[in-house]
Amino acid sequence: MPTQGGFSSGSDETLVVMTQNGPLTIPSTAVMEFDSKPKYVEGAETNINGETFPWNIVTGGSGTLMLNRQDASVEQLLKDATAAQKAGLSSFYATIKQIIQEVDGSITTNTFKRVAIKIDDLGKWAGTSIVKQSLSFQYGELV
Repeated sequence: MPTQGGFSSGSDETLVVMTQNGPLTIPSTAVMEFDSKPKYVEGAETNINGETFPWNIVTGGSGTLMLNRQDASVEQLLKDATAAQKAGLSSFYATIKQIIQEVDGSITTNTFKRVAIKIDDLGKWAGTSIVKQSLSFQYGELV
């Protein structure tokens, strides 16, 4: 349950990433940051009386995921995406489910559909430092 003074924190969420080849195993303790931002087409119409009516159309969105490496899951994702490309598939889509425990104890689930994941950094291996990995993604719909 959230303990940050009644506000949500990063430890209140769990991420489940389902790829075309099965689940991507990301332990919740490995997730350091998860960020998602909707995209919009913006516009406005003005009627004959000069009144302006702005509008926004949601067109999916994008996000980032920062991890502390705990196993070879991210590397396997890259291998699977590469194999799909070589097999002639145009895209390797996933679904990301974000499960949030709210302050009142209830659960909220956000499902990001038609997710195209890009692995930005497999990690830097240096001495005794934790290997940090980063991914970015675009999604077609949030339900």
